Amino acid sequence: MAESEVRQGLKEKISSKRGQNFITFLIFVAIASGLWIVMSLNDTTQREYPIHVAVADLPEGITYCHDDNTPIDSNGDLGIYTVIVKERGLFHKSFAKKNPLPLVINFTDFNSSKDGVFYLTSAKMETALQEYLGDNAIIVTWKPSVVSFKISD
Repeated sequence: MAESEVRQGLKEKISSKRGQNFITFLIFVAIASGLWIVMSLNDTTQREYPIHVAVADLPEGITYCHDDNTPIDSNGDLGIYTVIVKERGLFHKSFAKKNPLPLVINFTDFNSSKDGVFYLTSAKMETALQEYLGDNAIIVTWKPSVVSFKISD
């Protein structure tokens, strides 16, 4: 079958009443799909994400530990924090596909108390999370709400 015969047969099928109805159907399916995508992107959704938090530039020669007296490793790993994020659009789909690196907070950002406890204020934690997650994410809450560690005895 030659190419011109295929084109001629296709042209006849499209110009028939049944072909025109099928093309009209496809146009409406495309319009409905486009509207569905726009409406689904406009939904606000909320989801929990586990985020590794680590401390960078810990002073050497001092041993630090978590509040339960487990030592902090050489990477400064503070553990996994659960962050609840509310967002409109594709944030959840794109962030869930990534294998995110840990949220690294500088040691100098921590405040210290007279008891040898280093803690991060909620304002600094929220700023760090906002930079980590991006401007489109609305942070609802994070758990545990206190980011802290102490000098081991």
